[in-house]
Amino acid sequence: KLIKWYQPVALIGGMEELVRDLHSLGYPIYLLSNTSLAFHQFRENLHALKYFSGEFISADYGLLKPDERIYHLFCERFSLLPEECLFIDDSPANIESAVRAGFSGIVFDGDTSALRNRLAELGLLK
Repeated sequence: KLIKWYQPVALIGGMEELVRDLHSLGYPIYLLSNTSLAFHQFRENLHALKYFSGEFISADYGLLKPDERIYHLFCERFSLLPEECLFIDDSPANIESAVRAGFSGIVFDGDTSALRNRLAELGLLK
């Protein structure tokens, strides 16, 4: 699955706009990804990263989601409090472990409109 992750892929419709909107509202946005060290070589292909406050690449730390330690180290790395973080991921197992680590979580099923609506319900978007 991760072998060719850096090659051009179809973007999820509306996702870059959603990230941009959250960024413009002043929310810090971070990437917490299970990916290889090759990410650093190909990150410039990911244009939406310009809206992110930081990136936490699992290979840099020798941990993988859903290991709860990754969420604690992530918070330590960026001086964040878990209870102030909302974690969005496509894996229910990753969300469950993030919640155990103190985060709030949303399972993203690929429907950006539904995610936008959920964020509005939480008062994060209008």
